[in-house]
Amino acid sequence: MQGDKVAVIRSALAVERFGPEPHRAPAPGEPWELLYVGQLVAFKRVHLALELVRRMRAAGHPTRLRIISHRDTLRPDLEAEARRLGVADAVEYLGTRTRDEIGPEMAKSHFLVLPSHREALSTVTSEAALTALPVLLFDVSGADEQVPGGWERPHPDDAERWFDLALRRVDHYAEAAAAFEQNATTVRDRLGIDRAVQEHVELYRSLL
Repeated sequence: MQGDKVAVIRSALAVERFGPEPHRAPAPGEPWELLYVGQLVAFKRVHLALELVRRMRAAGHPTRLRIISHRDTLRPDLEAEARRLGVADAVEYLGTRTRDEIGPEMAKSHFLVLPSHREALSTVTSEAALTALPVLLFDVSGADEQVPGGWERPHPDDAERWFDLALRRVDHYAEAAAAFEQNATTVRDRLGIDRAVQEHVELYRSLL
């Protein structure tokens, strides 16, 4: 197919539900708040988020992981893994949340963790970007449309690099937060419903 016959219209979001919030490192003695939003299924690799909690705590960073999920398929396995890693006390399962309730959860977090080995313009990553919440993710489909330019995304097979980057971003959190705050407007313009509607109208006009 010729390149000029391919039209790409990004998935749109109700961007007005997610406003940018300033994110700052926790005060001394306060924990780093990690947030996971998604299904508890194999390809999401939530066990990597548990291992990240372990590594952050081992590096001297008090850390908590909050999990929002509407599908708890692997929850028993993840609970067993958290006990094995010694981090069960740092993991909280919040159950389901509406889209309007996810925004406040992001506002009080320091990172969204998305350990998936595949995605397709992840909705929750877009929502995090709109709230200026830094995202720890791999190089999955659509991520370059959501995160700031130059935000390194390891290959999905390189978990060690993902852990290393997470620890580095903890040490340089102000820079990470500033990059996502600056990027929030770009994502808002890119993923708004008005723009998607206009792009559909322009596509139909060009076809006619």
